[in-house]
Amino acid sequence: MRPLVLVALLLSSSTAARADPEVGTGLGRFLMTFYWVAEERETRGQPNTYVYDTQCLPVAGISVAYLRQLAMEGTGLLVDGRLLNFAGRCACSWSGTACFAEVRDGRRWGVGVDDRPLRPFRSVAVDNALVPTGTRLYIADLDGLVMPGEPPAGGWTHDGCVVADDRGSAIQGAQLDFFVGRRAHYKDLDRLFRRNEVRVYEGGSRCP
Repeated sequence: MRPLVLVALLLSSSTAARADPEVGTGLGRFLMTFYWVAEERETRGQPNTYVYDTQCLPVAGISVAYLRQLAMEGTGLLVDGRLLNFAGRCACSWSGTACFAEVRDGRRWGVGVDDRPLRPFRSVAVDNALVPTGTRLYIADLDGLVMPGEPPAGGWTHDGCVVADDRGSAIQGAQLDFFVGRRAHYKDLDRLFRRNEVRVYEGGSRCP
């Protein structure tokens, strides 16, 4: 679960909608932002502060700069190989709001809401007042685009189908936060996917 939403670089342009009997009810146009696993190796700074678990026990010593990234993205990969994931609100953390736990069950990309595994280019964070957790959605503007990165996470052609696996406290209304796995993948999508809004439909038979 994401404690905060990344203020993403917004992209521009739009495409015309097309009729498709396999797609469900149109939900309208959504703002599309992006998030990923924050990697400690990409952030400078001395490991002079702690991240805590929900019992207020220290989990790791990291830099303040990296703690900010971790709190923003919700999932982070430490230089020692451990994966941390947002575990809940607590009063003992540096930020006063977010505590974390190690992911030890092989879910290498982290965990969304309701213990749902995050999957690059498949998981989205949503406002549950508009889109319930677990809802399958079809994003027409993704259909046919090759996802960045190496297989199996990337390197495949998207069919437009995503799942509401996560939510964020700052996501409100018609917004999708698209999980891209790594920051480098977002940079590639920035060059490829130049839109700030996407057309969203219920998954229908296209996304069973």
